Amino acid sequence: MDRQQATAMTVASYLHRLGFKVHYPGLAGHPGKEIHNRLTSGPGAVLSFTTGNKELSEQIVGVTHLWGISISFGAVNSLISMPCAMS
Repeated sequence: MDRQQATAMTVASYLHRLGFKVHYPGLAGHPGKEIHNRLTSGPGAVLSFTTGNKELSEQIVGVTHLWGISISFGAVNSLISMPCAMS
């Protein structure tokens, strides 16, 4: 879990530096960070981000060779969701 959290923090920080809106409780400006820190022993390994641009989102999904667009059914696998193209 420590390694997963460290990797998630690296990815979240990178995406944040690129200007994406990142949702990850390990980042300094995350809303509710204090509450999260009181309740847990780490930020976790789940993050999400938004691009604000459908074409850019499609590009990201297109060059990401590890995952395709899929819906989460509560499994532990990694996935990419693109709600604007999934409904």
